[in-house]
Amino acid sequence: MSAHGTTRVEPHVLASDLAYVESPRWHDGRLWFAHWGTDEIVAVDLDGTTEVVGRGPGGFGWSLGWLPDGRLLVTGERLMRREPDGQMAQHADLSALSGDWNEIVVDGRGNIVVRMDEDGRTLQSIELDRNPFACMLGGPDGRTLFILAAEWRGMEGIGEAIAARTGQVLIAPAPAPRAGWP
Repeated sequence: MSAHGTTRVEPHVLASDLAYVESPRWHDGRLWFAHWGTDEIVAVDLDGTTEVVGRGPGGFGWSLGWLPDGRLLVTGERLMRREPDGQMAQHADLSALSGDWNEIVVDGRGNIVVRMDEDGRTLQSIELDRNPFACMLGGPDGRTLFILAAEWRGMEGIGEAIAARTGQVLIAPAPAPRAGWP
């Protein structure tokens, strides 16, 4: 515990040698994520075994989710769904509304992930050696914090950063389970 009453948590690297990792989703016993810069959709189990489970639309700014019937959805200029035979079909055309669609909000204040109480006090913190891009709670009991992180070298250094493959999926125990869906 630090002098300010916060607890430091040390994460464990679950998967590494990745480009940019975004949009984590706990689904069917694995963490799924968008692997930007490779156009892959990747799933990783709690043993660190990764599998490319699909293709994204390419580029950056896309995400994934599922319909209530279990079909995979992938965002981008068009909202695509994976049919039971594995083929991708257009679910909706979003191009008239905006460019690529995504739910990402980036704070950009540094290489730290914090848990805060309702009054804004920091309860726990995790310091990283690279930039956190996204977090989510998952795991069988909803008490595993997944952190997706990579070195950010700016838009001008994006090709170099993809080639360096500094992306990681890190995990840490969480004191409370997730709520809601997915």
